[in-house]
Amino acid sequence: MEKTAVTLEDIKKAAVRIRPYICRTPLLREIKMDGALGCQVYVKPEMLQVTGAFKIRGALSKILSLTQAERDKGIITSSSGNHGQACAYAGKVLGIHATVIVPEDTPKLKVNNARSMGAEVILWDRAYTERWKKVHAEVEEHGYTIVHNYEDFDVMAGQGTIALEILEDLADVETVLVPIGGGGLISGISTAIKETNPAIRVIGVQAEACCPYYLSRQNGERTKATVKQTLADGLACDWPGNNTYPIIEKYVDEIVIVSEEAIEEAVRMVANDAKLVAEPSACVGIAALQSGVVTTRADEKVCVVLTSGNWGIDMIGRLLKGSVWRAFFNETLKGSNMKTLLLNKDEVGSLIDLDAVLEAVENGYKAFNSGKVVQPDFMSIELPGSHACIDFKGGLDLAGGYITIKSSAGGYKGNPELGLPTGMNTVMLFEASTGALRCVMDGTWITGCRTAAAGAISVKYLAREDAKTLCIIGAGNQARRQLRAIIRVRDFSEVVVWNASPGALDEYVREMSAETGLDIRKCETAEEAVRAADVVVTTTRAHRGPIVQKAWLKPGTHIVAIGSDMPGKQELGADIFKEAKVVNDAVELCIKYGDTQHAVNEGIITPEEIHAEIGEILLGKKAGRESQEEITIFDSVGMAIQDTVTVAMLYEAALDKGLGTPYEFFK
Repeated sequence: MEKTAVTLEDIKKAAVRIRPYICRTPLLREIKMDGALGCQVYVKPEMLQVTGAFKIRGALSKILSLTQAERDKGIITSSSGNHGQACAYAGKVLGIHATVIVPEDTPKLKVNNARSMGAEVILWDRAYTERWKKVHAEVEEHGYTIVHNYEDFDVMAGQGTIALEILEDLADVETVLVPIGGGGLISGISTAIKETNPAIRVIGVQAEACCPYYLSRQNGERTKATVKQTLADGLACDWPGNNTYPIIEKYVDEIVIVSEEAIEEAVRMVANDAKLVAEPSACVGIAALQSGVVTTRADEKVCVVLTSGNWGIDMIGRLLKGSVWRAFFNETLKGSNMKTLLLNKDEVGSLIDLDAVLEAVENGYKAFNSGKVVQPDFMSIELPGSHACIDFKGGLDLAGGYITIKSSAGGYKGNPELGLPTGMNTVMLFEASTGALRCVMDGTWITGCRTAAAGAISVKYLAREDAKTLCIIGAGNQARRQLRAIIRVRDFSEVVVWNASPGALDEYVREMSAETGLDIRKCETAEEAVRAADVVVTTTRAHRGPIVQKAWLKPGTHIVAIGSDMPGKQELGADIFKEAKVVNDAVELCIKYGDTQHAVNEGIITPEEIHAEIGEILLGKKAGRESQEEITIFDSVGMAIQDTVTVAMLYEAALDKGLGTPYEFFK
């Protein structure tokens, strides 16, 4: 009779079946990690399992449940990874013919490993669907039994035996973190845990680059995900399983996602602190704790399942040195670790990918509010007797491993006579672990792009879902960038714009209408524009005093205040802050330099009444919009971390595309 579910009893029977063939992995107490991860850390190291991964549990559970007649005919699966290795090994120890269908570009090492265990390996099309068509054709011809890597209930039962061992070793465990790829592992583990003790929290973790179960949880229905390149390639899956999805929805308390940077850092932590070699897919649970997307108490007993350790030693070495990209840098520039990449304005401009900048800045905000950023106050040096000055901003991204220093020169009014612009930006990127200067680039594009990304991120998370009209105050470069970025994250049926200069306003409407295809309407007054809008973005130089007045705002309006970035500058009437939910990029900076300074200085709000920093909302530590009626304000003065993550992203893109000029400063 075909099974339609997996139960605790099934998992207990599977444990008996597979016991003679597997390693009962220990539960390790990792005290050294407690401080960094914010809980009492235990790990279940399945990389110590035979075949180096948990997959052998599910493969053996399925195969050992077959009748003798079924075993005599053999088994088949499609997997070039740990499941394929597990089926090959199980076939060898049980004396059963195993066939493994793998992509035709599978590394020879994996192919040879499977063949060395007696498996028949068939190289086939790279496409997933085509490989499974081949599987079914082989079943039709030879009568093999399919051992699916996650949709089979006997496979789920085998994976669930991990939970039985955790509960035996740590009966008072409070939270268990489990990676999610196809979903078979967490289906088995969550069933065993919840049917034993429903109070234990089960959290699934996916890579941000491939997260169908996370998206499905957010949308309330099975949702297909776009699979991007990820270090955690063992978790790559674009669609929740028919059998796994209902179990995960029933038993898994939370599903969270982690960035590539967080995964990379987690691999290093496991190696350095636990002295275990774990592949990136195995480390997403550690990444979730380390990056703050999962919150715990300091005394909470948390078990993280480390699923596997089958990763190339060369890649492990690169990660332990600091970064896959930095290792690639050394290979690309050939010759000296001290070489620095130089990028001019045109090269930087050609590398700008607005979607990538949005992603980088969002990750930067999360890092800032996870304690992964060091960001001193900026320094300004004024030239006596003139309005010229140079500002310096510096920041350290602990997760990414980079330090940046950006210099912004402005007010040099005589420069055009010398063939120079009145303002110039330059950025230096250093490798945090060595202090090596890795890149010097023109910064003209940096501030504008990351500022636009900041505004768009706030619209994405704080504007009403039914917002239809976007208002832009200003008609300069930042007004253009804000529009380009915001329409990447939200659709608007109308855009209204106002600027003090009619000529600049006409030019903006003409250019941006042609570029975006949107209906952009110019307004005669700021009041007319603001009264029409659901989202208001202010991008002026903020020298004229408050432009936006409280009486003009509709209930539920979201405001993005960009222009005020120095003491005395102002775009918003201070009384708007009284009834609004105020969100800053960095509270300390906005109180000094942003529009928030006026509301605080005038006693309209106190610093404690500022609702949140944007990173806290992105991490789920604070709520975003909570009603359709509330007015929300995002006050952004710009942060060094925005520069750091954007510059690091551009640097890595330059390496990938072979742009820039290597130069050796220290010979």
